[in-house]
Amino acid sequence: MKNKLDSSEKYAEAIIKEFKSIDSKYNTLELLYDWIDGQMGCLNTITGCEDGSKYFKYLNKAHKEHTNEQNTSYNKIFALLKEGVNKYKKDILGRVAFILAADNGKSMGLNLTESGGYIAASILLSDISDIRKKIDEQGYAEILIGGIGSGSVVLSCVEILGENGIDLNKVNFVASELDDRLAQMAIIQLSLLEVKAVVTLTTSPFEVPKCGYITVPLAYDSCKTEEMIANVNKVSNIQMMAMINDLLR
Repeated sequence: MKNKLDSSEKYAEAIIKEFKSIDSKYNTLELLYDWIDGQMGCLNTITGCEDGSKYFKYLNKAHKEHTNEQNTSYNKIFALLKEGVNKYKKDILGRVAFILAADNGKSMGLNLTESGGYIAASILLSDISDIRKKIDEQGYAEILIGGIGSGSVVLSCVEILGENGIDLNKVNFVASELDDRLAQMAIIQLSLLEVKAVVTLTTSPFEVPKCGYITVPLAYDSCKTEEMIANVNKVSNIQMMAMINDLLR
């Protein structure tokens, strides 16, 4: 590439540029959602995401309707995201969505900045020795995060644990999101990182999660997945949201 992609922000800018290059009757935010639905269709063929049949049907329909130019751009966007997420472990897609929403006069709700997500993750993982102890005692550790933007915090947790030499194959991540699009963006990026994660969806901090997206490494371990989705109910969404909001003030 001509422009050196030396930060997660640069990757987000490159993805946004690619979306803006598409000649379409739809705006860039609508194209982003279209791209996300297509990716969920691809993921569902191997993850067993609940109610995923609609995404798979959508994917088949979209392939017939997209122009060659649009499909080429979508493939470039996927390649950029995969490279950027694996390189920086940041919520690149969340940044893209926030900027495109603002460009189109919309709101994505609370946007966890990269620094905000990293700070929240640092607080949650303040005692790395505890994670190591759990892995030694039971063979794995579980990270439970609740509240809007929790998917972004999980990505920062992956970064921090990796920096501290933790074997990510022995860590199970559970995030409880309040927004379906944020949940989808999180599971796409976590799947690209090939970590074991569940992102559940609730419509209220008081509601028990009714569905969840899972990444490929958990697709063949239904018992563990059910246990992880059940354990997310131990998380106080209200407390976590209050902590994150305090960090961003």
